[in-house]
Formats: sequence, C-alpha cells, structure tokens
Amino acid sequence: MVERSAVETERMTTLKPIKNQLQDLTPAKARIIARLKGDGAIFRSGTNYIIKYEVKDKEQLKSFENDVKEVFGLNMKWLKHRSGITGKLLDLVWLRSKLAFEDLNKFGKFRSENRNIPKEVFKSTREVKKEFIKAFFDDEGSVIIGNKEIRLYSTNKNGLQEMKNLLNEFNIKSKLRSGYGKKRNVFALVIKDIESIKNFANNIGFDLERKQTKLSNILSISAKGEHCLVFAA
Repeated sequence: MVERSAVETERMTTLKPIKNQLQDLTPAKARIIARLKGDGAIFRSGTNYIIKYEVKDKEQLKSFENDVKEVFGLNMKWLKHRSGITGKLLDLVWLRSKLAFEDLNKFGKFRSENRNIPKEVFKSTREVKKEFIKAFFDDEGSVIIGNKEIRLYSTNKNGLQEMKNLLNEFNIKSKLRSGYGKKRNVFALVIKDIESIKNFANNIGFDLERKQTKLSNILSISAKGEHCLVFAA
C-alpha cells in the first residue's frame, strides 16, 4: 500500500462531506443541474472548487439554496456584487465544495456555448423531466405576450434541439429558429401554437411568478379571442 503524504492526508480530512448521492436523479437535483446550466456556474480556481448561482430574483436564489441543502447537505453563502450591465447591486449564492463539484461534473458541460441536457435526465421519471424543464425555463425562457409565444434563446443549437426533444415528450411542439441577437448568431426555440402553450402551462409552468403571470396573460388573451370567434359565428 502506498502511504499518503501528510499534506494529502490534511487535504482529505478538510474536505467537507456531502450526502450520499442516489443513483437516480431526484427533482431537487434536476433543478440544481438545470439552474447551473442556465444562470449558474461551476468552475475551479486554483485549489477552490466553486458552485455559484446568480439571478435577480431572490425567490430563485432561495429555491436553489434549499435544493443544495437537500441534495448535498451544504449551506450556501450570500454575496452582493455590482452588475456589469446595469451597475446595480445584485445577490448571488455560492459555496466551495470539491466533492459537490466532482459529482456535478458528471452531468456534462455547463457553459452556455456547449451545455447539454444530461442523458440521466432523458432516462429519468416524468416528474424529474418536468422539474428540469421548469427550472431551465425559469432561468433562460422568455414569455412574449405580444407574440403570444414562449422562447428559449441560445447560441448552442444542439442544446436547443435536445430541449425540443424533451418538450416533445409532453406534447409541446416547438420550432428552432435562427437570426436573433445583434450578431444574428442566436437561435431560439419557439413555442407558438396555443395547444402547446396550454400543454406547457398544464404540464410544466413556471415557478418564477412574473413569468407565470405572463403565461397566464397569454392564455387569457387567447381564450378571449376564441370566445369572440365563437360569438361572431
């Protein structure tokens, strides 16, 4: 047996333990993965292994914090920083954990240009798939009331195609379109037909209140339009 050096032993003893991870994905872990692939980050800086989640909505930050506590048994720290876009002070949650970092890295790429939907999500239960989609759309989805559609933007066409395939399992039809953004290099996954929007509302929805309200407004406008057509007939 090879003996470990004193330094290696010290590093091992200072690693903060995490909960034993289940073989199958849980809804909470699916949400963690989706949010880190959305507005989160997971990276190594020297000997630090960082997990960070940054959005403007505190309800999402608190939900992420609760999921991390449930899945890994770790407490996150809150930090304020100044936005590089608006200059406003924003909250973020973060932690250092090599063991959580190594576990999450098993689920593919996390950077927007190459992120993917893990195969474990496709093999999971309907409830897990629902929570993954919902968390990802909470972060990255847009509800366009004027156009009566839901959009998911990305420069990563393959990642959008994977999401399209996942949405199909819930009878949610979507179209992959190109030409968005200043450089016209952004793709959008667009949910347009009213039946698919209804299926999204009934089977997925948003946890984020402001987006759920917009979704309800689209359905309300469509319902009024249908009523008017019936009345006119």
